[in-house]
Amino acid sequence: MPAATTLTIGKTFADKELGVENGDMDFSMGFELTLFPQYLKGYVQWINEFTNYSYSAGYTPAGTHTLRRASYNTGLRIDPLKGQSFKLVVDAIVTDVLDGSDERAFILGVCFGMGVM
Repeated sequence: MPAATTLTIGKTFADKELGVENGDMDFSMGFELTLFPQYLKGYVQWINEFTNYSYSAGYTPAGTHTLRRASYNTGLRIDPLKGQSFKLVVDAIVTDVLDGSDERAFILGVCFGMGVM
């Protein structure tokens, strides 16, 4: 299964209204694996991401708070128009998978685009 790897390095800045503390550097490493390319023809990818910050949608962002370090996010990316001049990608992701059930969240995202030239 071929994989693409991403690396993110950033910084969370304090926002007292949202409860986000000024903290250390943010870091994440992600892997996008093409699932069973001989059968699914590259239309479905499995997304795995390890982060030291949280995406939790139902709660105040955790930022770099040390009590909420290390998150694992996973899901599927479906690319039904693969190889076309238009781009359409659907992501279904579960965030903070290994945390307590109160902190897990589900994200459904759609991205559409096309080339201008």
